[in-house]
Amino acid sequence: MKRMGLVFWLLALFPPVLQAAPAPVTAETLAGKSSSPGVGPDTYTLVLKQGGKTVVSRKDDTEGGHVPEVQTFPAKYCGVPVQVVVLWAEHNNAEWGGDLYDFLIFNPQNWGLVDEFQQSDTINKESGKWNFHADADHTIAILRAGHYYGPRCRIFDLYTKPLPAKGPSFDCKTASNRAEEMVCKHPELAALDRAYGARLRDRLLKVPAAERQDAANGYYWDMGIRDNSAMSVKDLAAAYRDALGTDSAQYFAEKQPAQSAHAACEKAHTPSEKTVCANPQLKTLDEQLAQAYHQAFIRTQPNSPERRELIQAQRNWLKTRDTCKADVPCLEQAYRNRIQRLSDHAR
Repeated sequence: MKRMGLVFWLLALFPPVLQAAPAPVTAETLAGKSSSPGVGPDTYTLVLKQGGKTVVSRKDDTEGGHVPEVQTFPAKYCGVPVQVVVLWAEHNNAEWGGDLYDFLIFNPQNWGLVDEFQQSDTINKESGKWNFHADADHTIAILRAGHYYGPRCRIFDLYTKPLPAKGPSFDCKTASNRAEEMVCKHPELAALDRAYGARLRDRLLKVPAAERQDAANGYYWDMGIRDNSAMSVKDLAAAYRDALGTDSAQYFAEKQPAQSAHAACEKAHTPSEKTVCANPQLKTLDEQLAQAYHQAFIRTQPNSPERRELIQAQRNWLKTRDTCKADVPCLEQAYRNRIQRLSDHAR
């Protein structure tokens, strides 16, 4: 019955249509107008055409005035035919430079957007090391080969199937990017992924079926960070620990922040996390921090420099917080300072 459920879910997304072989699809990005002289356009429009007919026209903001380049090709998403669009542009600032990618997955039968995710390959100019690294070219190769298994299918598997007997929370035969391949090769990463998947599965099974995709919103955000942290095992482990840490109640901040904080405490492993979980006042501050972080986060654009700076600042704050260890006054001050900073950021 669970397999049939997946079939029905996929048929809902992709209703079968008997027709001749479809015409090839072409893609282009059209620059909009600029509001400032000497600066690139503020917007661009993605246009997909099939047989000379426009099937998608999608307007979006540029980042720093850069109109992205584009490629499109037919592929498979969880075994179902789709049309993939990859947008990418080179970005540079004083601290880092590299390429940012936006992947759009369309249903070619009605041109509805099935999925969207971002990846980055950027280098810190001072250290010469990766700032974010997803190896987007590798992801594109997996998509072209027809082996890509998307986030929505991962979510569906979590609440319809038991976790694998061992290893990570997903079937390694369906690993779909560099980060997932690393998880499957390293026991430490597999254990962290399994802990994350088990917690999310428990959460999903407690909400009505109609609310499960909304309840999984935090998954897409956390896995986006994970996928862009494939620089090393250490960086990837840090991404998982950030997601499992006591301050990550933003998973479900809109629905049940207190419950998500409680679930995180079950995985507390550092002295500071254990102290927060044992102290009611610090737990309240942790929940307030999660709300403040969530509000600041949703005010930034996906894959924007502002969002990446916010994420990195939060990681840096975690390291600072952990230096307090079990010192309650130190932790309380760290939380209050960070909450104030995030509240200012969200205004």
